[in-house]
Amino acid sequence: MFRGMARKMWPLLGLALLMGCVEKRIIWSPDGRLAVLLGGDGLRLFDADGELSEKLGPEGARAAWFPDSKRLLVVQKTPLRGWRDIADHLTADRREAVEAAAVDLNRQARAFSGDVQQFEPQFSEPLTGGERAAVLFCLRDEHAEGMAEKFGEAWDKLAEAEYSIGSFEVFEVRGLDARRRESLFTWLDGLHELRISPDGRHMAFVSGMPTLKGDALRLYVASIDGDTRVQAVADYVAQNFDWTPDGHGLVYAHANLPPAEDGKALRLGAISRRVVADDQRLLEAPGEVEDLVGLLFDEQLRVRSLADGRILFCASEVTLPATEKEMPQTLSLFTVDPEQPTAVSRALPRSQEAGLGNGLLYYELSPDSRHVSIPTEQGGAVVLRLSDGDVTAVDAPETGGKLRTIPVWRTADELCLVVGGDTDSRHELALASPSGARIVSKSWPHAVIRGFLVEDKSEPAAEPPPAEEPTEEPAPQPAEGVEP
Repeated sequence: MFRGMARKMWPLLGLALLMGCVEKRIIWSPDGRLAVLLGGDGLRLFDADGELSEKLGPEGARAAWFPDSKRLLVVQKTPLRGWRDIADHLTADRREAVEAAAVDLNRQARAFSGDVQQFEPQFSEPLTGGERAAVLFCLRDEHAEGMAEKFGEAWDKLAEAEYSIGSFEVFEVRGLDARRRESLFTWLDGLHELRISPDGRHMAFVSGMPTLKGDALRLYVASIDGDTRVQAVADYVAQNFDWTPDGHGLVYAHANLPPAEDGKALRLGAISRRVVADDQRLLEAPGEVEDLVGLLFDEQLRVRSLADGRILFCASEVTLPATEKEMPQTLSLFTVDPEQPTAVSRALPRSQEAGLGNGLLYYELSPDSRHVSIPTEQGGAVVLRLSDGDVTAVDAPETGGKLRTIPVWRTADELCLVVGGDTDSRHELALASPSGARIVSKSWPHAVIRGFLVEDKSEPAAEPPPAEEPTEEPAPQPAEGVEP
């Protein structure tokens, strides 16, 4: 029954099928002067007039601004060729776990009889997705006996494969120029959201957690002071979270159970708060979990802190028990006050929910906590005023349906979003305010906008790497302190 209900809600709470999985490609600095662009050829900066910087990093990078708008935390992908390179970025216990899994995988593969396409490895110890990939490289480089004969062409492809690892690096920004100043630590798994605390002392991010099978997400926290310890805060979390206004805690959505193998089982969850730091440093271990609101869980649920301490979140309003036909078909926005969690307040009136659909999964809070932008299924956006629930459409050309990036705020009254262009094949990035919208991407070359403002995803022409000032900081170290 629960799986049936989940299927009923899957177009709503699952993967936002009408819009697809939408990447946040634009990240404005707190002062609104510059933005990070995750473009078609990698990471760049641009200003409010659309002037672009040189390329700062490769495709697939993640970034977050420090509160001073003068520094940028970037997680860059670094390719590694083999197991011995990968092993250098693992702590001793995780290296042993991966090596043991590779030995066991060789044994399983040699004992398997049948169609190799049906072979599924079984792991005896929980591993993250990045660690499971590392197992294949360890198998290839150190325990390859009998594998070429077993897997044939698939094994030949593995011989040419590269492994990418994430490197957390701090950049100093001066105008459109950014230079790497410090390397913090390396990380095996991909990141979802990355956020820096309001005081600039700590970072938090969502990434994979160790599992025996399948994938699940964990919320992590770390200092930005050279300490390579990374602490686990919560398991089975949603992708999007926030810091509390004082920088002492994190607010997030998490589930009560791991995801089902098919990903479609209904899960209950909660909006929770957990203290992780004091005025000076991270705590030795996170404080007690405060569950504030129960809800139906999905990994794309979004949680944000308002300036007054209330928590804004998207969820589906549901009353249990319920039959399949009684399960909710719409999302909405709600708030809860952690200091007085006696009731949940509706932020978006029921009368305004129509037509927003899955766009509510991609809402963004304005810098002054007064407004919320919500993309529409027609490729435009609306703005919700939190004080009275009024919803106003953004006056800008719509893109015709596909959401190409999440609309984000540059300032408290100016929204950055993709709009329709002069031709059907190219869209543009615009800054929209009550006085109108202005295009900032007209002069951007094809390499920057491919797969973003245009559909073409062909590889750009090769270009030399950007010049970099010499630095004397030590090489990044593998993160420590996280237990499976």
